[in-house]
Amino acid sequence: MPAGFIVNSDFWVRASKSDYGPSYAMPVRAPLQTALDHWSVQATIPASITENIAGYCAAVSWLTRTVEPNVTFGWPVNVWGMGASEWIYSNDDEPAQNAQLTADYITSAACIAATKSRISWPSPPLRSR
Repeated sequence: MPAGFIVNSDFWVRASKSDYGPSYAMPVRAPLQTALDHWSVQATIPASITENIAGYCAAVSWLTRTVEPNVTFGWPVNVWGMGASEWIYSNDDEPAQNAQLTADYITSAACIAATKSRISWPSPPLRSR
């Protein structure tokens, strides 16, 4: 059955606004096991899924691929992640700088890397000045 799953972009907004890095501690394994048990999913949580934001990213990607390997899913980015959305309309270097900070944060949490093997990533366009 065709399906798609998009992770709520507010996750990035709240985490980045609160300055929570990838190693920020949060429960991951117990809630994940509870969900597996509730839905009678017979799977062993990989040891690489840790109790922090990076582990949460790995858990979401792993769970999605475990339950339905062919589903399309992604981690959208919200322009509010830098505290406000107006920066995207600036005429100076602010959009590029804030976009890079957002990308660096998401990359550091390894969420995109967990899905990259299933996605063809185009090269970013060169920015002219």
